[in-house]
Amino acid sequence: MFLPAEYNTGSIAAITNSRFTGNSAEADFGLATGGTITEIKNSDFLNNYTLSNEHSARGGAIQNSTRSVIEQIINSKFDGNYAKVAPSTKYFSTNGGAIDNSGTINLIADSEFTNNYIELTTGTNLGGALHNTGQIGKISNVKF
Repeated sequence: MFLPAEYNTGSIAAITNSRFTGNSAEADFGLATGGTITEIKNSDFLNNYTLSNEHSARGGAIQNSTRSVIEQIINSKFDGNYAKVAPSTKYFSTNGGAIDNSGTINLIADSEFTNNYIELTTGTNLGGALHNTGQIGKISNVKF
């Protein structure tokens, strides 16, 4: 689990009525691993980003890695988040402007994804709002 404003390798019971705005994660190499968040509810993720100069950039707001689990994301807003790889970088990828998931998200409901994007000059761009190579149990009443 990786949030630009939060790095979690353990367990968080809930993120409720919170706002993550203008946070960033910049790295030359490597991706985050993480833990478990039981619930993200009534929260806003606005204008957050990941930037990489040497590797892939994933999940401008949330990067949920292979061993990580988010039980549910409910009534939350993701706006203006992005993942970007610097133009000088060799062939790599940008994945998930708002969320990159290679772990498990059991439910995304009653949420909104707007103006999220990915940017890479050469390589693969996947999922402006959401990129998933893991498992998502259900998406319900979500606006993209």
